[in-house]
Amino acid sequence: MKKNSKLIALFVIAFLGSACANSSIHSQNLSDKVVNQFVSSLEINVDSHSLQKLNDSFEASPDGPTLNQTIEVFEINNGKCLSLVTLYNESGFGGYEDLLIFKDNQVIVALERNLIFSTENKPFTKNNIKYDNVVDNSKETQNNLKKDFERYSKKFNSKVISSCK
Repeated sequence: MKKNSKLIALFVIAFLGSACANSSIHSQNLSDKVVNQFVSSLEINVDSHSLQKLNDSFEASPDGPTLNQTIEVFEINNGKCLSLVTLYNESGFGGYEDLLIFKDNQVIVALERNLIFSTENKPFTKNNIKYDNVVDNSKETQNNLKKDFERYSKKFNSKVISSCK
């Protein structure tokens, strides 16, 4: 191989290697970014469109009220996906938000935080929401979030199933 060809080949290999490394770093940073936003009482911003948005209704307890939560699923990196679950209390005074990162239908991260707002005497908007700075990652909460995930993941569309593995 001529010297110029070797230099060009070496440059191409170095360029492709750095592109792969940058992609991997960006991917990891996106997972870290959403978790950091969540624990820092910030609104989650994934910078992409959701793969699926669905509603999940369930009974809070036997003979209890039926609650409805909204689930948005985003691909965040290399087969890992984010499930962002929001439930607004019917009273108009708060709710909660769950953050789950999963791959191959296995939950990797499960966190929950309270939402604080009041719609009393005014219409509800996203601007009314304050995110609690206390994040619950207790074993009990993680187990409950994983049970919820098992229930609503059965409703995932083919786009979520193929992207999140």
